[in-house]
Amino acid sequence: RLSVDALSARAAQLPCITFTQPEGLLGTDTVSCMRSGALYGAAAALEGGEADRQAGDTARRLLSLLAAEDERGLMELCISLEKWDRDRLSALLDEAILLLRDALLCAAGALDEADPLREEAARQASALSPRRLLAAAAHLKRLRSACAFNIGAGHLAGWLCAGLLHPVP
Repeated sequence: RLSVDALSARAAQLPCITFTQPEGLLGTDTVSCMRSGALYGAAAALEGGEADRQAGDTARRLLSLLAAEDERGLMELCISLEKWDRDRLSALLDEAILLLRDALLCAAGALDEADPLREEAARQASALSPRRLLAAAAHLKRLRSACAFNIGAGHLAGWLCAGLLHPVP
């Protein structure tokens, strides 16, 4: 309700609307478009959008390649990240950090994960030594901090690849 009220208040041409069930996904006039957008937009935000799913899928793939010590695969994945914007790259790094944490818990026998995809990624990555997992997590945290600065995604992707292939002791 708050977002619709703000929209109406800030856009003089848009009317205030009452909430009723939209007629469909796409409206046929301004009011029905606003109702549909408010309802389905809120639902999409609650479910997580395509970007969230892509970040999760890519983070799981990143950990899988890291666990397999697949240098070529890691390089190809990092090259594909060069075109991502910093916000998407930041979401990927956040998810990968959480997966590394899960891998450490899994290695210690303390993982309690409800999502089977996350659990599988953690199990694969737990094959790495705890030292390697901690080094990777520290590297990703440094990259995550760098996302706040004016650094291009291509540079961040290169730094990601270099740090995962040749971790600093």
